[in-house]
Amino acid sequence: MKKIISVLLIISLVLSLGVISSFADGEATEAKASSYLEGAEVVPGVWLNQFDADGICFGTISAIFNAAAPFTAIVLPVYYAGRSENDQAADSRFELFAFTGEQEESLKADPVFKWETTVDGDQNGFKIDLGKTFPAGQYIFRVSEISENPDQASPGPYTVVPAAEAAYGTDVIAYFSPITTQDFAFDVIYDGSVPASEFFKPLEFSTPISFKDDKAVQVVARSGNNPHEIMNVDFAILTPEIPEGKVLRYFTFKNAPTWSNTNHDSDLDFDVYVWDTDYSTSYGSRPIKSGSVLDHADNQDLTLDFGARLTAGNRYLIVVYRSGEGKIGFWGGDTILKEGWVFFEDEEETDSYLPACEYKLSVYTGPAETPEPTEEPTPTPDVTEAPEITEAPEVTEAPAAEETEAPTLEPTAEPEKKTGCGGFVAGGFVSVCVLAAALFISKKKD
Repeated sequence: MKKIISVLLIISLVLSLGVISSFADGEATEAKASSYLEGAEVVPGVWLNQFDADGICFGTISAIFNAAAPFTAIVLPVYYAGRSENDQAADSRFELFAFTGEQEESLKADPVFKWETTVDGDQNGFKIDLGKTFPAGQYIFRVSEISENPDQASPGPYTVVPAAEAAYGTDVIAYFSPITTQDFAFDVIYDGSVPASEFFKPLEFSTPISFKDDKAVQVVARSGNNPHEIMNVDFAILTPEIPEGKVLRYFTFKNAPTWSNTNHDSDLDFDVYVWDTDYSTSYGSRPIKSGSVLDHADNQDLTLDFGARLTAGNRYLIVVYRSGEGKIGFWGGDTILKEGWVFFEDEEETDSYLPACEYKLSVYTGPAETPEPTEEPTPTPDVTEAPEITEAPEVTEAPAAEETEAPTLEPTAEPEKKTGCGGFVAGGFVSVCVLAAALFISKKKD
């Protein structure tokens, strides 16, 4: 009988340990996935202190990502901000939206998370705690400055998101903003159920992505504090031949100055020509692309967006002009780092005033773009007598459509895993039952 009881006790112990072990295995391990390369230098990226004429800030930047596992927080490795002692502390808003495959439609819905706070001075490891676990799926993470600067004090309250070398292409994390084309660095804290390298999955769009941008390539590095103003003469850039399979999508003057001008008239126009033999021949042809940058803010990146027009197999002459009353220019550099780039001032080649600048190539998968058509006068149509008016047919009312409840865009959160001592209670209960049965059998034999 004692042997039977011993065997039953061992069985109950094994069952108890099994329940406790399975309980312990259910506990998640916190992990971190980064949008940027491990070990990459983190530096100030996009300044969000963009104010309109009334001093209301409209600086915002977003990233779309597809999470492969549930997550609880988003962290900016550094969040740069002005200090209250200098009257520069800024208000920020952090939002999370469910991404349904189309950017604008997703942002029309209510955010699934929103937090507003004042940021006073630079913050390392700035954590946005989401307050609950969000399930795997596609999201838009948006950072906005919401300060006011009605007197247009310079620089006024400011915040700056961090930049670092990106770990993924735009088919995995898509960045967008009304003020810049630059990406920014962030981390996601998640449950550790997948390796960090597999947390960010390729994005699923309802419409195909037309552009897949390469990383920015530096043409001229900034050399000291030597700003050069673009006056009422043409300043031009000649590109190298665009490689096969690519388009030249962006050219950027880095941190272009306006000499603290806040009158909203630091404007720039540009025209692009296909290069043909020399400057005068090229400039005398018809531009294939024109555009403007209006109300440029001091020391922000000044980016010329060419869309898909600057295709492979050609060199291009990009001519820029100051178009407003306000000052606008670039920071100088002294060395061209990439072959094939040439700069002109007042139609003469120059190496005295090279701008700190970079460019981005892109793979374009959309419809072919053609040069902008020359406007032609619209011919006047021949006037004919109007036909007799006949009686309009009777209009009947269309049957009212049945109203259906609109689906919610908020991802459904996974049920929380219950924690506590349930495993121990279950194990104890099994043990008691087995012991009771053993005692009953023993007693009956006696």
